[in-house]
Amino acid sequence: MNQGLVQRVTLARQNLNRLAAAQPLASPYREINVTRRLLNEKALRIQHEGFQRTQQAKDQLSTAAALLEANNPLGILSRGYSVTTNATTNESIKSWLQAPSGTTITTRLAEGELHSRVERSVESRHREAGEHFEHT
Repeated sequence: MNQGLVQRVTLARQNLNRLAAAQPLASPYREINVTRRLLNEKALRIQHEGFQRTQQAKDQLSTAAALLEANNPLGILSRGYSVTTNATTNESIKSWLQAPSGTTITTRLAEGELHSRVERSVESRHREAGEHFEHT
């Protein structure tokens, strides 16, 4: 019985020595520092990736805004063009045929509007000089 007790104590001492020599217990500060360094590296990677994604989203938004501005029909007004609509139906006028004599029209400018009545509408595009058609 004595021998069994001695053997158990010897085994327990060997286990205790092995555990004491194990890396985490041998230098807990080293383990803490290694873990801290790994966490810092991961935090930097996450921060960098977040910055890249944010920058990419900003670039995409900026591109979309520029595209919208370039295609905005009212954006052309600032360049000296106008948009003319039928004052009654509010439909855009694209052809002289849409505005016969007497039609009330609204012309939108960069600054303000003009309200007018058509006196005469004439086709002159793609015609030779002197050959005009009038819409009444």
